[in-house]
Amino acid sequence: ADAQPYLLGLRAICATLLGDVEQARDSLRQAADSITSSTGVRSRLGYDAYGASVSCILLDDRPAAEITAPIPTAEREGLDWLASALRCWFIAYLFATGQRSPARPWIETLRMQAEAVGHPARLVDAEVFQNCWTMAEHPIQVVDSTVQAARATMNLIALWRSGLLILRL
Repeated sequence: ADAQPYLLGLRAICATLLGDVEQARDSLRQAADSITSSTGVRSRLGYDAYGASVSCILLDDRPAAEITAPIPTAEREGLDWLASALRCWFIAYLFATGQRSPARPWIETLRMQAEAVGHPARLVDAEVFQNCWTMAEHPIQVVDSTVQAARATMNLIALWRSGLLILRL
């Protein structure tokens, strides 16, 4: 039962990525209803982080501090992968909502943490986001090595974002 909020949060983000917003919202409601005083920190954290990621993907109008609140807790719990995943969705949210300037420190933090924990897929994410930042100021070519690294790490979302940058050029 303790895993239920986490698993329902995970189901919500999967439904969102598949375009089933109703299922995503329903999963988040079920997850919230399943949280009790005995729900463990990691299960609650999964629900919070996946719920925040859903908000980013759906461009919900929520305060940035509310969306990013699970990040420090995830890091304290040793769940860097969960924190960095939310960080990626939040950076994309900032770009999508026209908040390019606040994205810069988030991109740099993503890069530094990916280097610190040796996470090659997150390094690719940081590079793609840096390309997005730079391209907003000056048209640049997306470096083939970024595309190759996205393929090598099977980071399909980074590959998709790189493809969008190439199409934008």
